[in-house]
Amino acid sequence: MIMALLYAASPPGRQGEVVGVRTTLLNASHTVMPLAFGALGSALGGMGPVFWLMSAFLLSGSVFARRRR
Repeated sequence: MIMALLYAASPPGRQGEVVGVRTTLLNASHTVMPLAFGALGSALGGMGPVFWLMSAFLLSGSVFARRRR
């Protein structure tokens, strides 16, 4: 569905560029996110605080999404 949405929203003739940017961002996030969360877990003394932080982000995102409806 994401690919179909990107295709429909991109300007004519630039669909390949849009897919390339999406792929680049996905691959970069697969590299950066584990490094960042590993460093954060090491700094905070374990993975427990990282999971609580992610829970807080998810909760705040759901509250934001609910208010937008």
